[in-house]
Amino acid sequence: MSNSLRDQLLKVGLVDEDKLKSVEKSEKQQKRAKSKKGKRKPKAERRAEAQQAPDTRRDAERRLRDRAERDRDAARAQRLREEKRARKLQIAEIIDRRRHLRKDGEIAYNFVDGRKVKHIYVTEKLRDGLSAGRMDIVRSGNSFEVVDASIAEKLRLLDGNVVLPRRDRSVEEEEAAYADHPIPDDLDW
Repeated sequence: MSNSLRDQLLKVGLVDEDKLKSVEKSEKQQKRAKSKKGKRKPKAERRAEAQQAPDTRRDAERRLRDRAERDRDAARAQRLREEKRARKLQIAEIIDRRRHLRKDGEIAYNFVDGRKVKHIYVTEKLRDGLSAGRMDIVRSGNSFEVVDASIAEKLRLLDGNVVLPRRDRSVEEEEAAYADHPIPDDLDW
């Protein structure tokens, strides 16, 4: 049983020695051809690959440029988010330090926020300051605070949406037009 198939076929007489040698020789040649073919390609294929190589290099360079651009855009967006967050924290700190306390306020002061009329309770001193334009109302999270007009201008430079707009000049001009015509004291609304 230790005899190989080749030896067994020879003993039985199904195959002769010359036929086996020719078959082995052709198998070896096929193996060599496959190994050489794997190592070396025909000239036409090598030329085509040489012409494609610069294209693939250009594609690789383009992909690298695109990736670098995406990375720069992502870094820029991250930096903008961080700056916005820092600005919000700075605004919140300024408002917290510079706001006027309203805890004893008993007078409702009405103001316009977008399309809604809202009110806060203020003291008489704060109401006079707001009416005269020496003070402004600013957003602080979900609430509103009163700060001096100079502080409001600094806040407006940091973020214009924090400071509520003052009354229109047209309203002030309209009031100035009726300044000579005071409202009678006995008028009931």
